[in-house]
Amino acid sequence: MRDTLLGALVSPASIALVGASNSEGKLTARPMRFLRRHGYAGRIYPVNPARETVLGEKAWPSVSAIPGKVDFAYILVDADPAIEALKDCAAASVKVAAILADGFAEAGEEGERRQAEVQRIAREAGLLIGPNSMGVVHTSAGFAATTNAAFGAEEIGRGRLAVISQSGSVIGTLLSRGAARGIDFSTFVSVGNEAASGIGEIGEILVDHPEIDGFLLFMETIRDREALGRFAAKAHAAEK
Repeated sequence: MRDTLLGALVSPASIALVGASNSEGKLTARPMRFLRRHGYAGRIYPVNPARETVLGEKAWPSVSAIPGKVDFAYILVDADPAIEALKDCAAASVKVAAILADGFAEAGEEGERRQAEVQRIAREAGLLIGPNSMGVVHTSAGFAATTNAAFGAEEIGRGRLAVISQSGSVIGTLLSRGAARGIDFSTFVSVGNEAASGIGEIGEILVDHPEIDGFLLFMETIRDREALGRFAAKAHAAEK
């Protein structure tokens, strides 16, 4: 199961971009543009019921309408539509879903209600990243499912360090500052609110990846010390 999640997380065979925009200048158009720019070879399915095509690709009305399996879904719509999209992903047996939207635990009582609903759905679905996630990048696969503008660079170096960050902006900072110093990375994961899967759980999945030698963690709090401890022990045992 963990091997299946590892592949779906960093080198999925297919990705659905829920709410992908046809306007290249918009934030929600960035993931498709970046995936193309950096050579992602998997299938890209833009999901936008208001359009027949998005940036030249056939658009689908929902994830469940897509033929075949979807490994990864990046949900780019606002909070309440994101919850409905997550339900659709669960129904379609999507292995990994990431939610960009804010308006969850940080947004008062209504936000807490939304986050509890997301957690409930996640218990019945696959791996959930976010909400407030700026996405996932795996450089050797050209997989740049992110809205962070730094990944719009013409080229991204390929290294052997993985970044797992509670801050979405920090992944772009490390990419650009690292490149200026000759430091490249393997993987970036922006975990956001960690509603269902946090740094510890993501680290446990990534620790077995043969292209990763070490980890950088950006943390503002520890939400699950047991999971973090398991990850640290596994990384230590693997000499990473």
